[in-house]
Amino acid sequence: MDNDGTPVTQEHAARLRLDTSAVSLVLDVLVALGVAERKGGRIGIYDALSSDAHLLVGDLLSTQALWSHLPHFLQTGDRYARMDGPAGERSASYQQVVRALGRLFENAALELARRLPPPGERVLDVGAGSGVWSLAMCARSPSAKLFALDLPAVLPACLERPRSLGLAERVEQIAGDYHSIELPAASFDRIILANVLHLESPEDAASLVTRAAHALKPAGELVVIDSLTDDEPILAPARAIYALHLAMRTHQGRVHPRTEISRWARAAGLSDGRLIVPHAPPLGIAALVHRAVSATPKTPARRRRP
Repeated sequence: MDNDGTPVTQEHAARLRLDTSAVSLVLDVLVALGVAERKGGRIGIYDALSSDAHLLVGDLLSTQALWSHLPHFLQTGDRYARMDGPAGERSASYQQVVRALGRLFENAALELARRLPPPGERVLDVGAGSGVWSLAMCARSPSAKLFALDLPAVLPACLERPRSLGLAERVEQIAGDYHSIELPAASFDRIILANVLHLESPEDAASLVTRAAHALKPAGELVVIDSLTDDEPILAPARAIYALHLAMRTHQGRVHPRTEISRWARAAGLSDGRLIVPHAPPLGIAALVHRAVSATPKTPARRRRP
């Protein structure tokens, strides 16, 4: 047995005086990369890392400061950052990384925009960050206006990209916490939740999906972008690395299964999600496109954040 809390993981953790849950995550990455294998209830380590594994980890291991924290995480389970904390902590964290994330996802965002129909006139980006995903979509429609919702300290980064694309006049910023700010009912043709749900507990993630569905116009689209390729074995290494990466920078962050997100969407009056997997890196990122197919539900109460 070799999953979290089972004898093999406990044995490694106890012998090395390390944190059990952190050891489990690292062992999952080693097995997924082909560095190690599970056999007969034990874990064996190979001599060298395969060339395919190097390709898979290229973009995902780019944050050197985060990965240098790994030995301490193994020893204590302490996180490097808390990017899913209260609004003030989130602001401080994302101010530092939002521009880099925009560069990381730029090619995938352009590909996804080409594979989606041009958006309608009103596009809402919830947790917009750099706006890389929504701006690529809006650039395909001369009538599309982007409403970028994010924390006040993060929003300045969402003005840099539209200026460079000549789209600044079509962007309206909405400053606030997406858990508590009011979203007007039936007001948007497309709403984007890009790399947002993995920061939230299942309860809060489901609430965001429901609130977004309430804000869609009839036949509007909710586009969820995240690590959603959970049933593709070839991407197992990328998913294992991402899970470890997420664990070191959040306290409750998790990659929600695609089936769970679709269940929330259906409960909110949306269609099953149509999956679109960009070929551009980083691997494992994909989009689920849900369309409003019934009367929008009553919006849940807004969640208050400290």
